[in-house]
Amino acid sequence: EVAVVRDPAAVPKNLWVVGDLHADVLALANVIGHADRAAAGGEPPAFVFLGDFVDRGRHDHDTLLLLFGLILEHPG
Repeated sequence: EVAVVRDPAAVPKNLWVVGDLHADVLALANVIGHADRAAAGGEPPAFVFLGDFVDRGRHDHDTLLLLFGLILEHPG
C-alpha cells in the first residue's frame, strides 16, 4: 500500500486544489478571492495547482503573473 499523505497533520486545514485553468485568469482570481473569504480569520488558504495553467485563452501572461505573485507572497 502506498500512502500519498504519511502525516495527516502536515496537510493544511484550508487546502484548495485547482486544476485546468487554461488561462482563465478571472476564474483563478475568483478562486483565490473565495478561498480568502472562506478563511475569514482562520488558517490562510493553501493551494495545490495541478497544471494546465495556459494554452487556451488570451490571458496566458496574466494567469502566470497572478500565479507567480502568489508564490512571491506565500513562498511556503
